[in-house]
Amino acid sequence: MTLGQSNFIKLLAMVSMLIDHAGLILFPEITLFRIIGRLSFPLLAYQIGVGFSHTRSFKNYFFRLVLFGAAMQVLYIIMGKLLDFDRQPGYLNVFFTLALGLAAVYALRRKKYFLLCSILLLLPLLSIFKVTTDYGLYGIVLILMLDTLRASPLYLALGMAAVNILFVVAGDMGPIQLFSLMAIFPVLKPLSLKWRIPSCAFYLFYPIHLAILYGISMLFQF
Repeated sequence: MTLGQSNFIKLLAMVSMLIDHAGLILFPEITLFRIIGRLSFPLLAYQIGVGFSHTRSFKNYFFRLVLFGAAMQVLYIIMGKLLDFDRQPGYLNVFFTLALGLAAVYALRRKKYFLLCSILLLLPLLSIFKVTTDYGLYGIVLILMLDTLRASPLYLALGMAAVNILFVVAGDMGPIQLFSLMAIFPVLKPLSLKWRIPSCAFYLFYPIHLAILYGISMLFQF
């Protein structure tokens, strides 16, 4: 995958995330927003494997995700207090899911199978203490599958379909998650952007767009 194609996937992930969160925060009655937003996580999950292939330091990449996750967790707490909505204290945001997915990719590629099994068992064990991450075990399995099969378009499409169907039927994912299968098309046939998206763009975009949406939501309350 070229840098321009990777930038296209990042941009599409950010746009679909913006639409998804706009639906979640401002227009919860409009299901179409959430459907379009299903594109976002599979694209981010795919980029984890791409990012691992190009990173100079796995540790820096991992801890960057964890640190931004911690910062976002604080933002969620503040917004929850200001907007008076309940958010499960043990519910960790998507950056923690991406960090665990990255660790799982590292473990699988380096053949550290004990570490891989530990990561996959971590979330079920944490759930005993009512600690979960955004997308949970589904997110980590999807990241692993997209990284493992990305060299084969056919197997990638079949694998993505299998993971989504499995977690919708046997897991706790809602049927709307099946719309995430639309992400297979930009993954297999990505366009190429002529301009470069800075590596820090997504990290900045995430808190900024949420702060703006929550701010608009606060205005609607007056």
